[in-house]
Amino acid sequence: MINTKDKDGHVSAKNKVKIGIDAHLNNYSACVIEENGNPKPAQKFNEVGLLKWVAKQCVEGVEVYTCYEAGPMGFELHRKLEALGVKNVVVQPQNWDERGKGQKTDALDAKALATRLDRYVAGNKESFATVRIPSKEEQIKRDLSRHRESLKEQTKRIAAKGGSLLRYHGYLTDNGWWKKNAWGKFEKELEVRIIKILKNYREQILLLESQEKEVVEELESSEAAGEIKGLGNLSAESLSREVCDWNRFKNRREVVSFAGLCPRQHSSGKKVQMGSISKHGNPMIRCYAIELAWRFTRFQPQYTGTQKFKKLCGEKPSSGQKKKAIVAMARQIMIDLWRIFTNKMSADKVGLILKESK
Repeated sequence: MINTKDKDGHVSAKNKVKIGIDAHLNNYSACVIEENGNPKPAQKFNEVGLLKWVAKQCVEGVEVYTCYEAGPMGFELHRKLEALGVKNVVVQPQNWDERGKGQKTDALDAKALATRLDRYVAGNKESFATVRIPSKEEQIKRDLSRHRESLKEQTKRIAAKGGSLLRYHGYLTDNGWWKKNAWGKFEKELEVRIIKILKNYREQILLLESQEKEVVEELESSEAAGEIKGLGNLSAESLSREVCDWNRFKNRREVVSFAGLCPRQHSSGKKVQMGSISKHGNPMIRCYAIELAWRFTRFQPQYTGTQKFKKLCGEKPSSGQKKKAIVAMARQIMIDLWRIFTNKMSADKVGLILKESK
């Protein structure tokens, strides 16, 4: 129970109901724990039925808590639950079969979520990892930058299909087979039936490229772009939209963890073993950070991260050494950008050159 005060100042107790929801496209499994009781058998609903059932739990003297896993269902369910007066959290997906029984069902997942939520409400904030809910505006902005990445991936996939077809017929070509000069050559030399297939691929690629160009122009026109040399308008805006809010991080550890750039660790007793990065974070942020690291080695020679990169590489570095060093540099870049964008430190303090500088 939770103690609250009424209008007269008297202390009253509120019962707490915890509901774990396993969300899918067409059905939802919900498991409820009332006050300090045991989990009840999970029930199945559609979305309308779920919201009606949850609304019935929201009676006077009862506080309702719900949770579900982040995923393709997005955050609309969260907003609908909060509109009912429910305290909802969206949690990071994980394997809920802690005992390794090899059993996974919607009902078991809902029960595991409800059990973890019960601990969370009781004060154990380590029972699961919660996800920050972006505002509707942040979500739409982020969708646009992700749309650009999707267009790029589709272009690469179709270009690879066309290149594979050309190689199959004995033409060794690079990835620009659809471009004007190369295409004119193939139209003259290839059989009509092959050209017909390639033409379909080419039309799709040109359409995707034009769509990507429109998105890029919109992203580059934003005022959120940084003034740091090597950090272009497009990269700055894409990174900003993916992070949503740099002030969300309390310290540099949270920044690095969010990017998935923390090293793996396996320690027992006196034995401490560090491994490769965990990649347990936002993959797009990690991609942007590593891309920036390679760019900074060229445009930011005085940057402390670049100096660290050169030191780690040595005189004759192998490709493996370079990759490890660039990851370390990407980690440092994320920390420094967080410091800069939250006004904790200026760019010149870490050796970054601004675009206006010569």
